[in-house]
Amino acid sequence: MKQSTLKTKWTLVTTIITFLIIFVFCLLIIYAISSLLKQHELEKAERSVDDIYNLLETKPIQRITTIEFNSVTNSYQKVILHDSYHRKIFENSNTSDIRFSPEFHAINTRNITIIKNKEGSFILVSTPVDTSYFKGYVTVVHSLKVYDDLLRFITYLALIFGLIALFVTAIISYIFSAQITKPINIITEKMTQIRRDGFQEKLSVPTNYEETDALIDTFNSMMIKLEDSFNQQRQFVEDASHELRTPLQIIQGHLSLIKRWGKKDPEILEESLSISIEEMNRISKLVEELLMLTKNDMRHAENQVEKVDINEEIKTRIRAITKIHDYYTFTFNTNQDFIFLNINDFHFEQ
Repeated sequence: MKQSTLKTKWTLVTTIITFLIIFVFCLLIIYAISSLLKQHELEKAERSVDDIYNLLETKPIQRITTIEFNSVTNSYQKVILHDSYHRKIFENSNTSDIRFSPEFHAINTRNITIIKNKEGSFILVSTPVDTSYFKGYVTVVHSLKVYDDLLRFITYLALIFGLIALFVTAIISYIFSAQITKPINIITEKMTQIRRDGFQEKLSVPTNYEETDALIDTFNSMMIKLEDSFNQQRQFVEDASHELRTPLQIIQGHLSLIKRWGKKDPEILEESLSISIEEMNRISKLVEELLMLTKNDMRHAENQVEKVDINEEIKTRIRAITKIHDYYTFTFNTNQDFIFLNINDFHFEQ
């Protein structure tokens, strides 16, 4: 299964987070606006009840005209009057859209109710009236049609705004994530090129981002160390080949000498075998030394320092070479019979 890319994950995460933020923000805005609008509608309904109450205090109900009732009420309101015997004596509306008439309930104090039915949403404000001209009850039916339409419009507007913001955020997130992952893709391509062409290539891709620049610096440092390690290994192989070649040539020469003369001359046979054994021991020591070098364990070699007779070691080397290169004459002169040095014997032989 193919893994999703960092760019895709970044786009999805930022888009989802932005969507949640916009969604919560829109809910809060809608709730705040709806609360303010509803409070405004309640105030209008209560103000209409107060105006009607004041109107009923000025003259008898028979002398109050419909125009006067309409003047103290707002649009989308219906006024219903009941007498003290709970009989409906008046009903008037500024608009024909309000067909809803609530059931009458006798009350002692002002009562405010919000109801919602198939005909719409309404605020019912009822209050008892006791004036010198009228005794009964006033009920104002305040339609919330404007409030519902406005709230519905705000909801649709918030939805459209949210979708547009979500789409724009997704595009911006995709572009931004592409810019962020671009240095990583460049680094990957450069790494592939370095793997193909060798350690000569170095990453030199300034990304203007602290994290990716630090990654490039770390990678270059690592490549320098790898190159040094590779060069050390190559030098190690070259040194090992060089060090092993001399004793192997000596052994090969003495074996050829044994094959030619050693069968008939026991002295040559004994000497060649001794020298060959010495060279084999030297090869064994060389292998151990090389193993110590690979393990960076030079302390062990330094601890094997001993007193070495330099003259004797040189004479031993000359004897080992003379038998296989008899057409050369080796002469060793020294002004001291004994020269002793504190050194690793194997290092001196090398």
